[in-house]
Amino acid sequence: MDRYHLRSRAAGLLSPRHCPPLGRLLTCAVFALTLVWPQAAMAKKSSAQLLELLRKKPAGLNKDAWRAQRREAARELGRLRERRAVPALLQIVRRERFDVILEIAIDALGNIRDRRAAEPLKKLLHDPSLDAYVRDAVASALKKIGAGRKTAPRRPRRPRRPKQPQTPTEPIQEPVGSHNRYLFGALPKLKLELPDDDVLAKASVLELAGSTGEFSWDSGSERTTASLALATRYRLQIERTKLGLTIDGSGQLGFGLDNPPGDDNTAWLFDHALQLNPELRYYPFQNDAAKLFGQITAGIGYGMIVASPANSLENRVDFAARLSVAVAPGWGRILDIGPRLRLRRVERVLRRAGLLEGNAIDEATGRALMQLWYQLRNTIGTYAQLGYTLRILEGAGALGAKVDPATAYRLVRILDDPQLIGRRDGLMARLGYGYARTLVKDLGDDDLGFLFGDVEYLRQVGTTRELGGRLSFYWSHLGSPDTYNVSFRSFYHWYLYNRAFDPLGAIGATVEAGISNQPGSGFSDGGVGWQVLAGGSYTRLFTRGTRLSGTLQVGGGRRGAIVLVSLEARYGVAAGAFVAH
Repeated sequence: MDRYHLRSRAAGLLSPRHCPPLGRLLTCAVFALTLVWPQAAMAKKSSAQLLELLRKKPAGLNKDAWRAQRREAARELGRLRERRAVPALLQIVRRERFDVILEIAIDALGNIRDRRAAEPLKKLLHDPSLDAYVRDAVASALKKIGAGRKTAPRRPRRPRRPKQPQTPTEPIQEPVGSHNRYLFGALPKLKLELPDDDVLAKASVLELAGSTGEFSWDSGSERTTASLALATRYRLQIERTKLGLTIDGSGQLGFGLDNPPGDDNTAWLFDHALQLNPELRYYPFQNDAAKLFGQITAGIGYGMIVASPANSLENRVDFAARLSVAVAPGWGRILDIGPRLRLRRVERVLRRAGLLEGNAIDEATGRALMQLWYQLRNTIGTYAQLGYTLRILEGAGALGAKVDPATAYRLVRILDDPQLIGRRDGLMARLGYGYARTLVKDLGDDDLGFLFGDVEYLRQVGTTRELGGRLSFYWSHLGSPDTYNVSFRSFYHWYLYNRAFDPLGAIGATVEAGISNQPGSGFSDGGVGWQVLAGGSYTRLFTRGTRLSGTLQVGGGRRGAIVLVSLEARYGVAAGAFVAH
């Protein structure tokens, strides 16, 4: 029996229903103290262990498990108002920027109400790297400490006139069910398909992209031209404790037409391509090197072009296929933590509205909510997501009052926020060797043996900013001459919102560089080619997976100055993610 249950029992024993005013008051008080006093002693005894867990990682405990226990220790020390924890919590406030423990430490300092935390917390109010949620937590903590900004007292509201009752034309039918106060009683019972305990994350996305589309007619020359290119992409990622699986597939359709004046001068072209790349990673060591893995990657794809050139009596068909396989050792994981960011926002909004029971949503409830959002990722609208979200929170005892309209609107905007899709976080490095074979119609086959490697780093800064970079290379030796390619790309994204949590798009900045000696359209005369580009972008996300983005890049390369302008539209059919709490 935990101490929360014991304290509730003790409080219940002191109620008038159990204790008459005089006869059993002393007996009940003594029994209540008997129940509560050992728990206080236990909390005091465990405070030293919690402090030790907060300060450093215990031997034999992996880093991820320690971080999870460290968050709970910070939350418990704040609840206990343990003043000895203030130096360790302030150390977290000064150093941590990328972990949710920063917000937990801020809340804990507010609960402890020690004046030593006032000045360090005030510095956070002017830190541009922190998002609005963290600054709101800082302001709330300072208010508890007594160092917040003083505000003028509010004027008392005028009492409203009572509305005259109106006779309804039709009888009002009260909805039936235990969730009627949220007006979602009509929602059917939903069976959550909770994943196994060893599932760390899963994500899936299906996109359709219209890359180009053009139609023109020149009345002077009576010439008609048209082109259309469509692309689709599917990605599935499932991460378990010992296994990681990624399936990445893409398809492309293209059509072109040129109809000049005159007979038998029409030319048309149809192209089609399909690519599938499965990847399997195995993590054999879970205690000492939990992120060390071995990887096998395969690739299969083909491309086909059917064309009818002008003045030709037959169609020309070109076909090529490619098979590849690669193995590599590596280290790290990269997960889509968008659901975790969404959960943090829901938690923050409920806490600010005074509706959240306790300091945070517990792990089991958070896991159920994230699975719910993943399960309803293909549902049109947000009605069902909001209804089931409130139902889960109410069933877990996390809601302390009825949700007001303003909070309900903010929850809707958080639940349907497309800017929280694809928010990947982590570090991954690998070095390996692969073999590929290309089969081309009417030409000889081509073998390619290559050494490859890459390092990718992605980090979510708060809930509104992300940064990342990737360095990759490969070297092919089964050809004459040997070919190589080295490339680097880094980016920074800032997701914009208003005070009501309406998404306003994302501003981005990128820097790219590369050097290569591959033959091709850019370096058809051989030799070494290079280029460096820097630019900015703006992306407007409309729904989960649907977006419109524009990019401008300027730079230089082997052939001189480069200016690139691109506009891309993508329609997301389905997008969603789950990550362990």
